[in-house]
Amino acid sequence: MTGRGWLAAALVLPTAPCLAACRKSRTVHWQEQSAAGLELYGQGRYGEALPVAQEAARLAQESFGPGDLRTAYALDLLGKVHRHLGRLEKAEELFTNALAAGAQSLGPDEPKRAHFLDNLAETLMAQGRYDEAEDRYTDSLRLMQRNFGEISVPVSAAYARLAALYVRWGVYEQAKPLISRLRDIDARVGSSDETADASVAASVCALELRAGSAEDALSACDRALTKRRRLPKNSLDRAEALRGAGLAQLRTGGVEEGARRIREALAVYRERPAADPAGLLESLLAAA
Repeated sequence: MTGRGWLAAALVLPTAPCLAACRKSRTVHWQEQSAAGLELYGQGRYGEALPVAQEAARLAQESFGPGDLRTAYALDLLGKVHRHLGRLEKAEELFTNALAAGAQSLGPDEPKRAHFLDNLAETLMAQGRYDEAEDRYTDSLRLMQRNFGEISVPVSAAYARLAALYVRWGVYEQAKPLISRLRDIDARVGSSDETADASVAASVCALELRAGSAEDALSACDRALTKRRRLPKNSLDRAEALRGAGLAQLRTGGVEEGARRIREALAVYRERPAADPAGLLESLLAAA
């Protein structure tokens, strides 16, 4: 080969050390983009997080392939951003792809799959597709039971998510035994999942409000709000807790404080009305 031919080949075909360095560079870039996207998402800066998460997903797909666990997590993050921006159909597509990507790199009984199932279920629930969400949450619960046993924190947390679905669905009689069961588990394991605790408190809040037990509701609603106050002010979970606590305050005579909390919740839902249509409707009714 002529000298010019070798030069052309060198420009087109990187050497092995270069290939390794390029892979390392892409991995580092993906890690940086993912960390930045997670931080913005955690701060509730969803609009700013979107292009960062999109870049992280692009890097993962190009660098690691569609069946890599890193690609699954990158798609999952992008799905969560779209979910909180109210783009539920896009979020569903991304969570479905994340679940599929995870299935290629994880075994069928791998508990990490529950993370993707839960996020997909939450998005289906927000669209009012409760029966489909129930299937995903049930699959997640079975994974936890299979891997950790019935008496465990992960199983308790899975019960909490399923109970929250039933409360939102309005099938309260199915939620009650799940809450009772997870409380029994918590009493035996001596520890709990903080996010699940907040979800349980919010579910009990809604159940007691439904039953007309204002004093019992106030305790549960305030507990849910206390656990979720650290979330970003525009968090949908925080807005749910504010609405419940506001209603409980109104029904126990705290009109001014109750109205303030409901207005604060309503502002979150109005900012992104498509993110949780049911939450917006409930907040409008509460404000009325």
